[in-house]
Order: sequence, then structure tokens, then C-alpha cells
Amino acid sequence: MQDGAQWLQGFVDGHRHDAVRILDFAHAAQYLRQVAEQGKQAGHSLPARWLSILLHQLKHHGPIRVLAHLERLGRRGRLPAVGDALRYFGKRLHQLQYPDFLAARWPIGSGMVESANKVVMQARLKGGNALGTQQG
Repeated sequence: MQDGAQWLQGFVDGHRHDAVRILDFAHAAQYLRQVAEQGKQAGHSLPARWLSILLHQLKHHGPIRVLAHLERLGRRGRLPAVGDALRYFGKRLHQLQYPDFLAARWPIGSGMVESANKVVMQARLKGGNALGTQQG
């Protein structure tokens, strides 16, 4: 599970080239959210549920329909976020196979790991007793 940063691809290739790579669903959603915001600012009439529909499609049916929809939206007007999303997703198609990942019972979000890091590691490093106690 990763955020899709380009440098991570080389890191994983060097350590475990056969690893299954899953793009954190929240990072994929962020690109679609940017398209929705930019579309509304540009005056495109996107349905109120547009974002939730596309996220549902991505999660349960994979990226193909979502990419086709983004391509059609991109032809309707100049929205840089559409091009950004298409390029980003296009480079990571194998990491967007959420229906397959869910069927294999693999997590598609890194929230648990990030939360554990915050709760456990940060508390230990920054907690009140992190520096020990003063004996007097």
C-alpha cells in the first residue's frame, strides 16, 4: 500500500519487484476530488453525487469506466485536473484494481497504519515520559 509517489516505485522494484502494489484509495480519491472542484469552478454542471458515483465505480468496478468518463469530461473543456488525473491513473492502472484487491481481502486504505503510527509511535516519542523521569 502506498501513496503512488514515483520514487516509491523504484524503491519497491529494488527490494521486492514482485510485490503487489496498491494505491491508497484516499490518494486516488484526492485526484477525483480535485477534478470535481475544478469542474464546478469552471462552471461545468456536475451532478451533486458525481464524486461519490465515480468513487463507487473505482472501488467496485475498477478504473476503466472512471478513466473513460474523465476523458469525456476532458473533451468538454479545459480542466488541468482532468489531465493530471488521467496521467496519474494511467501510470498506476495495476495499482487501481480495487475490486481484485478487495476480493483478495487486502486493505485498500492506509488509514489503519497511519493511525497506529500517530497513536502508538508519536505518543511514545512525544509523550510526557518520553525523556524519562527526574529522580530526586
